[in-house]
Amino acid sequence: MQCPICGTTCCTSHFNSWWNPDLFDWEGQSNMLAQHCADFFDEWWDPTKFNWEQASRELAIFCIEHFRKWWDPDKYNWQEYSGVLAQYCSGHFDIWWDPDRYNWQDASWALASFCSGYFEDWWDPDRYNWKDSWALAQFCSYYFDRWWDPSRYNWKEHSDTLAQYCSRHFLKWWDPTKFNWRTSPTLAKDCPQYFHIWWNPSKYDWKRGSHEIASCCVGCFEIWWDPDKFNWKRNSASLASQCNKHFRKWWDPDRYNWEDESYALARHCSEFFHDWWDPDRFNWKHSWALAEYCSQHFHIWWDPDKYDWKDGSCELARYCPEYFDDWWDPNRFNWKVSWALAEFCSEHFYKWWNPNKYNWKDSWFLAQFCTEYFEVWWDPDKYDWKKYDYVLSEFCPQYRHIWEKDIRLRKLLRED
Repeated sequence: MQCPICGTTCCTSHFNSWWNPDLFDWEGQSNMLAQHCADFFDEWWDPTKFNWEQASRELAIFCIEHFRKWWDPDKYNWQEYSGVLAQYCSGHFDIWWDPDRYNWQDASWALASFCSGYFEDWWDPDRYNWKDSWALAQFCSYYFDRWWDPSRYNWKEHSDTLAQYCSRHFLKWWDPTKFNWRTSPTLAKDCPQYFHIWWNPSKYDWKRGSHEIASCCVGCFEIWWDPDKFNWKRNSASLASQCNKHFRKWWDPDRYNWEDESYALARHCSEFFHDWWDPDRFNWKHSWALAEYCSQHFHIWWDPDKYDWKDGSCELARYCPEYFDDWWDPNRFNWKVSWALAEFCSEHFYKWWNPNKYNWKDSWFLAQFCTEYFEVWWDPDKYDWKKYDYVLSEFCPQYRHIWEKDIRLRKLLRED
C-alpha cells in the first residue's frame, strides 16, 4: 500500500495517512509491514490476517520488541524460519523453544551459534544435524564433553574447526585416522603446543600449509624441516621471516623464490647477506628493500643500472643518506618523492636542489627540514603558502620579514 503523500510503500513517516487494515494487501505485503512499521506494531497487528507462512521471518527479525504480543507457536512457520528464531529471538528462548517443532535438519547450526547459553535445554544428539557439527565446535566448546561424539562428528568437512576452536580439548578429540589432513595447516596454526603428537610429514598438507608450519612451529624446525616437501614457490618468504635463525640450515639459492620474495631476504636475513646475495638472481624490483634493510652493505649491492629508481628513490634518500655521493643521479631519481631529499638529505642540499624538478606539492618539507637554505629555495609563486603558511611560522620565523611580505603581496594582487 502506497502513501498518498510521498508515494512510498509502507511509509513510516505518514503511517496514519495510508493505513487501512481492510484495504491492505496482507497476503503480499505482511513482510513489508513487519519490516518497516515495527514502531506502529500495536496499530496494525492482526494475527488472523497476517501472512505467517511468508512473513514469520520479518516478525522475528524486526518486531523482536513485541515478541510476547505476536508469538504463536501454532501459526509461526517453523519449517522455514526456525533458524531465525534462534538467531534473533534467543532472549526469549524459554518461551518459543519446542524440540518437536524446531527444524533440526536445516537449523541445528543456529541453535549452536546463537543459543549456546541454553545448550543444556536444547541439546539432543539424536536430533542435532551433525553435518553442521562445526557450529558445536565453534560456539559450544565450553560444553565439549557433553556433545563430543567422534563417530558422529563431521570430520571430513569440519576437522579444521576442531583444531581452531577446541584446541584445549585436543587430547580428547585427536584421531589421526579420522582427521581430514587437507585441513592440517590449522593444526600448525592453532595446535602448535601439541606438535609432537599430531605431526606426520607424510600426511601434512605441505602445499597449503608450509606457511603455517614455518610461522607457528619454528621451535620444532629441526623436526619438520624437509626441503623436498616444503612449498618454496609460495612460502619462501615465510622461511626468511620466521625461520631466519635457522637460515644456514634451510638456505638453498636454487629453490628459493627469488622472483616473488627477494624482498624477504633483505628484510629478515640481512645478517646473512654475504651468504645469500646474488645480483643476478635478486629481483631488482624489490631493491627498495636493499636500501631499507641492507644499507650497511651498500657498496656490495649497489648498481645504479639495476636499482629500481621509480619505486626505491625514497628508500635511498631515507636509509642511505651517508652514501649520497655514491648513488645520487638527478636524471634517475624519482622527483615525485623529492620530499625525502629535503627530509633526509638536507646536508647535501646544494648537490640535489633543483627548483624545476622539486615536487612543490610537498613544499612544506623544505620549510621544516631545509630552513637554513631558505633564501636559496624560497619562491612565493611555487611554495604552497595557502596550505602550509603555518609551517613557515613554526620553522622559519627568522625569515618572516621575507615570506610574510611576499605572501601579503600575492594576496593583494589576487584581490586586484
